Amino acid sequence: MVPKRSEPNLEKGLKRNVEEGLICLGLPFSNEAVDKCCRHLFLLKRWSKAFNLSGIKDLNEMVVKHVLDSVSILPFLKGEKIIDVGSGAGFPGIPIAIFLPNISFSLLDSNGKKIRFLTEIKSQLNLENVTIVNDRVEKHAPSSPYDMVVCRAFSSLEKIVLNCSRLLVPDGSVLAMKAAISEEELNAAREVSLGLKIHKVEIPNLKLPRHLVEIRPRLAI
Repeated sequence: MVPKRSEPNLEKGLKRNVEEGLICLGLPFSNEAVDKCCRHLFLLKRWSKAFNLSGIKDLNEMVVKHVLDSVSILPFLKGEKIIDVGSGAGFPGIPIAIFLPNISFSLLDSNGKKIRFLTEIKSQLNLENVTIVNDRVEKHAPSSPYDMVVCRAFSSLEKIVLNCSRLLVPDGSVLAMKAAISEEELNAAREVSLGLKIHKVEIPNLKLPRHLVEIRPRLAI
């Protein structure tokens, strides 16, 4: 599915919104990275008409809730091999892979339609550092462990840790993107973790609370 050429004014305005958001986050960027992020969104909007990949239909809203939300975790990423679990339409995996071309990213999802979309995005944006994995996290068996697991709106923190700890190197960590977090959920995660940190992140033009929960799991049994 080849994307139609976007209207010049719309494309220019979208790029400007991405650039302004990146400046607010204090993140360096290139024209190529911004262009690829925008192409991702144009493709997502078109594919969503048939496959309902995102409930967000407005492109400028996508910039805030998808692109800027995703890249806000860049300062917290560690290691050279990272997996995005439950990647869906490619968030946060695609934007962070665009900005970190020298890091290896695996994007895992079990939904066939989403895998088709991710495969198309990888091809259209020429993301050589991205591997698409069609599997359930419980069954995924990588050839070598990951340095970090990232996920967004995937599951409870406890379940994330229990399902993902076996995928990590001994000193690896999980970075979970969450909105509101209950004390009950945090306490359950602490029971299966060696350490847990909460980072509050402010996304430009997003009024909803955003938290990054960095967890060092106990070694998988």
